[in-house]
Amino acid sequence: MHTFERHITSLPSQALAVLAANKARAADQSLSLADRQVATSDAEGAQAVLGIFDSMKLNPGHRF
Repeated sequence: MHTFERHITSLPSQALAVLAANKARAADQSLSLADRQVATSDAEGAQAVLGIFDSMKLNPGHRF
């Protein structure tokens, strides 16, 4: 698999990691309200990216 293909196929798992981290930050009461709001916004962005990947139905065997 070429480097570009590895990067493309790893993006959904990276987006999931970003989503999980930001959901945890959004729920962390030790953070300021502003920080939790930023985390919520970032989580929504990661969720949107995952939706895009789901709609694309990335095929790991696809050749670019």
